[in-house]
Amino acid sequence: MKIRSGFVSNSSSSSFILAVNGIPKVEENILTQYPFIKNYLSLIEKMVFDDVMKTQSEFEDWFINEYDVDINDPEEKYYRNVYEECLRKLKEGYWIISKTYEYGDSMEQLIENLDDNKNFIILHDGG
Repeated sequence: MKIRSGFVSNSSSSSFILAVNGIPKVEENILTQYPFIKNYLSLIEKMVFDDVMKTQSEFEDWFINEYDVDINDPEEKYYRNVYEECLRKLKEGYWIISKTYEYGDSMEQLIENLDDNKNFIILHDGG
């Protein structure tokens, strides 16, 4: 018998499942005027967009392996909802990304600040 409510963790890390609408593009004239922006975007791309799932198959394989849950089990409603929301976003053309950072890591704060509920969405914050 499993006893769990939502996501439970004793770790000192924070995990996220993100839906992103591609890698942000900046017009060439802006990059010419402010060349340092290219370096910032490159850094964000390396730190955030390094493990992207673009297909339902990629996502399902990862999800089943990562969470080891039966999403059809009524006791796993939370995971079923996360799973279904990710599939909806994939069908809308978003990419799914899973990231884990240590608590207090500046990347954790960056992820939270990038969430605009349009182009960059936190679907799951595992705390």
